[in-house]
Amino acid sequence: ISLMRVERVVDDEIEETTAPEPEPPPVSPFALHFSPRGEPLATPFAAELAAAGERHDLNPRLLAAVVGAESGFRPRVTSPKGARGLMQLMPATARRFGVAPAELFDPARNLEAGARYLRWLLDRYEDRLHLALAAYNAGEGAVDRHGGIPPYRETRRYVRRVYELFGIDSGR
Repeated sequence: ISLMRVERVVDDEIEETTAPEPEPPPVSPFALHFSPRGEPLATPFAAELAAAGERHDLNPRLLAAVVGAESGFRPRVTSPKGARGLMQLMPATARRFGVAPAELFDPARNLEAGARYLRWLLDRYEDRLHLALAAYNAGEGAVDRHGGIPPYRETRRYVRRVYELFGIDSGR
């Protein structure tokens, strides 16, 4: 690869340990799915989270945990890598799930694409939340290549953070 194509080098992105990340305890599929009897959220964008959760059969608390970990509920934030909005979606991912990149700062549209993507990942990984979250953060290819949570420090912290915000012990 030409040095002209290198944008930056990130030190310590991959954990040096060869030990695989311990798999978190399984999360009940009932906890992942939408329930009309669930307690109302006391977060910003609660109505939008509940609507997206119902449309895509996702627990709104799980969506809120992802939003909390991704953007801290700030709808206009952009990451250094170019991810945008509440659920920190890359423009290509948003397009893949039916939302134009120009709409990513609209909370309802961002939640729509993010919820569709998360539902797709949960279906792909058979409701194994840790794998779906790792893929949401690092990409499906990285999860598949590593046969589980990739050895990326950021991804491992991210999975633990979402579990914490969701109110589930990640086992660590």
